[in-house]
Amino acid sequence: MIRHRVAVAVAAGFIGFGMSSQGLLAQTSPPPRSQDDAQTALNIIPSGQYGSVPPPPTATDQAKLYDGLTPLAGNVNASDLTTYFKSEALGTAGQGPLTTEPSPRPGVRILRDGFHVPHIYGQTGDDVTYGAGWVSAEDRGLLLEQARFDSRVAAIDAPGLKALTLISGLKNFQPSAQTEAELAKQTQVLLAAGAKGRAVLHDIDTFVAGINGYYRRTGSAAPPWTRNDVFALDALKGQFVGEGRMSRPLLKFGDGPLLVRQLPHLCTRV
Repeated sequence: MIRHRVAVAVAAGFIGFGMSSQGLLAQTSPPPRSQDDAQTALNIIPSGQYGSVPPPPTATDQAKLYDGLTPLAGNVNASDLTTYFKSEALGTAGQGPLTTEPSPRPGVRILRDGFHVPHIYGQTGDDVTYGAGWVSAEDRGLLLEQARFDSRVAAIDAPGLKALTLISGLKNFQPSAQTEAELAKQTQVLLAAGAKGRAVLHDIDTFVAGINGYYRRTGSAAPPWTRNDVFALDALKGQFVGEGRMSRPLLKFGDGPLLVRQLPHLCTRV
């Protein structure tokens, strides 16, 4: 499958536990049918798209589909894939019924498909990045808040502690001023990388603005997000997929969490 993939949204591997934001398109809203280079694109997220508490009755729709594979054991054929997996084609064709969310800001449009998956359209790359931050907060706000400070443990490699264990155990790590200062050094590392580093920082700031915009609109009491939260979650991703710790810049050009620029077509699993 050949398609343009950009890892958008706070440490894409981490958010990928339960969020699929397909069809992130930097173009006018809504676009004509966008070209998708994939011959077939299917996915399923058993946990569903909904991240609120309490979850709505439809939150288990994807889990029910996925569970249909269980009796088939090793006898899954091509027709079963389109029965028990849903479309992940770029765009919304055939994925209705569609609903339109109130716009986070001018230039951003968010459509939800029949499985509540957000399709984010923007007039610019910044619009798309802002929208990705918005829907991350909307759909995974509880998870983000549980993980944002615990992830600092992965960034500083605290002895005897594992960030994932703290997160899954609903424990809370309180970072010190020294921890925050260590994380903040990543900004200087990126600035030293020149134009590419500045572009990454710009996208981080835009993404964080989307999270904070959603928090303001909904009256959230959570502290505003900062670059340090993104750095920490990227360190968490590095810890559980074996990319190491903070001995090198956390955000690699080409596969970092926020490399969304003004590209003609963007598609990602967030």
